[in-house]
Amino acid sequence: AADALPASALAPRRGGREAARHSAAAGSRSYAATAQVAADSAAVPAADAESEALMATADSNVASLGGAIAGRVRRTGRATVQSISSKAAYQAIKAMVNADDYLAQDADAPSGARLASVFSERSVAVEGDADARRTVLVIEASRFTPPPCDEAPRELVVSAKTNAGKAAAAMASACRAREGGGPAALVRAMGAVAVHQALISAAIAQQYLDNDGRGVKFVTIPGFEDYRPDGPGTNRKTKQMVLSLVRVAG
Repeated sequence: AADALPASALAPRRGGREAARHSAAAGSRSYAATAQVAADSAAVPAADAESEALMATADSNVASLGGAIAGRVRRTGRATVQSISSKAAYQAIKAMVNADDYLAQDADAPSGARLASVFSERSVAVEGDADARRTVLVIEASRFTPPPCDEAPRELVVSAKTNAGKAAAAMASACRAREGGGPAALVRAMGAVAVHQALISAAIAQQYLDNDGRGVKFVTIPGFEDYRPDGPGTNRKTKQMVLSLVRVAG
């Protein structure tokens, strides 16, 4: 494992957006739409709780949570999801990919719009223990239309053992250097721990940029791509998470 290695280390095969096929619960676009409709009635909080964050857990149903996110975005324009632990964060970001696909199927969906996220962390007290605190990953999502890409993005890989501070520095550097349209960086990760590390790194990267005082901001568009490992006897195809970091201000 390495810290923000070049993406050539994985040699991925691009498979395009396959948002609703990354879990058995969302195996096709038609089923994804059905799951979303059911989730609107079963998984979305009551109207008086629209401002409250949705909570992802390690056992969250990705299709239902994705439907809840999409429903919240339709009604209020944005959705906030909180998670604690790497598995919960992984479920949350997979649900964001599903929600992106559900929203894209809306008849009135803006052309080219995607569901973009901003990551942050906050410390919360543990109930029943005045001295204990836990870190919550907060994902705030809203619709965003990416600008056309006019130059190749920087490619980074985050593994389970990657130093989050170093990965964050690489992400922040890519966003600072980006002046044209399109993503500043594509960040690839595989597995719950690695993806969680990438999300934490993105949150830290924005902190670094805020500390610069230049007003540089970025949003992240998550997605999945096909990946086939190199080497003999490795014909099994799997998925890897790709986070597209797009500079939006500064």
